[in-house]
Amino acid sequence: MKKICVVSFVTFMLLTSFAFAGNMAENFSGVLDKTWTSLAGVWATQGGVLKQTEMGGPKMIIWKAPGELKNFTITVQARQITADADWGVAFRASDIANHYSWQWVNGHLGFVTYIANARTEAWTQNQPQEQNVWQEFKVVSKDTSYDLYWKGNKINTFEHKSLTKGFLGFFVWDQADFDNLVIESNEIATSAVSTQGKLSATWGELKSN
Repeated sequence: MKKICVVSFVTFMLLTSFAFAGNMAENFSGVLDKTWTSLAGVWATQGGVLKQTEMGGPKMIIWKAPGELKNFTITVQARQITADADWGVAFRASDIANHYSWQWVNGHLGFVTYIANARTEAWTQNQPQEQNVWQEFKVVSKDTSYDLYWKGNKINTFEHKSLTKGFLGFFVWDQADFDNLVIESNEIATSAVSTQGKLSATWGELKSN
């Protein structure tokens, strides 16, 4: 009987969309649902990744399902497709004219701000271009302080006070791909995620139970 209950629970999880409180994930294995909002650009999933295919910029997409978060960790893998494309994670986003981004930009890594549509490279560090190479970007937000990671290494802790809350997503100038997005935050109250092969966020709970 116990085995039947376990199988039934696993079947239920396969047929229902879940992530556990404080953790949401997206691996872009299906069509984007309505919780994703494009603020500019042409965004679509293809071959298990999210692509932005329109040249020029700025382009941005946000994920409204986690809500507007103040304290969080966001991790994603990304790669540039066109030379000198700017690309990375966007956060504290209310619209395309007001957001922060941690990104590769013009030969360096940068903390870039858009405040009332005024763009500022608030902090930069030289980093050669690596086209068509998957790289990991990560931001740990603690109020107005941001730990910035690249390829698993902490690059800097940067303070900025203009924006204090907003949605998370991606920023691109030209073309780039994104995959394996994970958002962690105690502020995520409801953790429903669309059923696009995203069971990675649930298997740990299944195993522990």
